[in-house]
Amino acid sequence: LRKLMGLDLFDNPKDPELLKRWISYVTDQNDLILDFFAGSGTTGQAVMELNAEDGGNRRFILVQIPEATDPASEAHKAGYKKISDITVERCRRVAENIAAGEATSAKRAKTA
Repeated sequence: LRKLMGLDLFDNPKDPELLKRWISYVTDQNDLILDFFAGSGTTGQAVMELNAEDGGNRRFILVQIPEATDPASEAHKAGYKKISDITVERCRRVAENIAAGEATSAKRAKTA
């Protein structure tokens, strides 16, 4: 998350690699994934990257209440007034990276 967003926006972000593994185990390539507590959008990132890696057409729905970020946090200072603002921006950046042909997190890890 830090590499993608440039800041420490969450204390304990989920690992997209772990979520990709779980999603690949329990879904087919055309399934719909629902994350009712989206937080920073890790599930969205995992689904988009997994689709890019295996040619899948999984879709996702992320739900995040408009919970305010802490005014003293780096996220708030960077202009993310709600957690859902981070969710949307993260998904936008991941989609742009995939469209630009940049390596997904798994491929980056293998080449690092």
